[in-house]
Amino acid sequence: MDTKELTKLARSLKLPSSSTIFLGDRIKWTKHGGHAGKSTLEKVEEAARAAGFIDEAKVAGASPDGSYVGGEKVLVKENVSVRMGYSYGVTASGNSFWVSVDVKE
Repeated sequence: MDTKELTKLARSLKLPSSSTIFLGDRIKWTKHGGHAGKSTLEKVEEAARAAGFIDEAKVAGASPDGSYVGGEKVLVKENVSVRMGYSYGVTASGNSFWVSVDVKE
């Protein structure tokens, strides 16, 4: 997939403009700290489902003391997978959110 097609895919999945496009096969977005990343994950998932992506995997976990809670979800359609994840720390500065879109040729 060329850069133009990846950019179009990123836009259709409602990924933020700060996403990084890697030539040929990957788009990645990350956010560290705060809470705003949650709404981005929700928008990406909604756009992916509307485009026909379906669940492939879902996992969630936490540390025994509750200082870390996280999870990841993978949606797929044909040769494209959308991996979305989050982790919450003790404070908002410990939160992280990410989306990775991988294309298999």
